[in-house]
Amino acid sequence: MLLVAYLDRRDVRHRQLRGVDRRLLGPMIRLSDNDAATAVYGLVGPAGLLRVARRADMRRFIPNPVWGGCQVTARDQARFFSRIRHLIPERHREYALGLLRRIVSYERWGIPQGRPSGWQVYFKGGWFKDDDGWRVHQAALLERDGRHIAIAVLTRGSPSLGYGAATIAGVTVRLLRGYEASSAKR
Repeated sequence: MLLVAYLDRRDVRHRQLRGVDRRLLGPMIRLSDNDAATAVYGLVGPAGLLRVARRADMRRFIPNPVWGGCQVTARDQARFFSRIRHLIPERHREYALGLLRRIVSYERWGIPQGRPSGWQVYFKGGWFKDDDGWRVHQAALLERDGRHIAIAVLTRGSPSLGYGAATIAGVTVRLLRGYEASSAKR
C-alpha cells in the first residue's frame, strides 16, 4: 500500500521516477527495509494509505500514526492485490510490479513456496514479534494464462517466523489445490 500511495502522489504519478524514488521504493519492497518504509510513510502519511484503501474498496482498513500499526484484514489485503494493477499509475505499473515480483530470495517464503507451478507471483509480506508470538502476514496476486487470483494470509501467535511462513505456505497449497492440474488441461 505504501508503494501504491507513493507512486500515486501528485508530484510523482506523471513524471519519470528519479534515483531518490528508486532508492526508497526498491529496498522497501525487495528487502523489507523498515527505514525506507518509514521514510515513504513520512511522505504519504495515513491519509495517503487511506486514499489507497478507499480506491481498492478496502472496507476495514484503519490507518495509524505509525505505518506498522495500521490495521488490515486478510479480505481487504486480497481485495487490494486483486486491484493492484489498476491502482498503480500506468506510467509506474511495470516498475512497481517488477519490485513485487523480484523480492529477495531469503524472503520468498509462504505464498511463493506454496503456489502452483507456472503461476507468476507478485507479493509482499510482513512480520514482527508481538507479546503473544510472531505475526506473519503475506498477500499476493498470482497470474497464469490470463487468470488472476489474489490471496492474503495473516497469522498471529506463531512460535517463530519460520512457523508462520510454513503456515502461510501450507494454507496457500490448500487454497490453490487443483489450479496446477486445471491449468495443465487447457
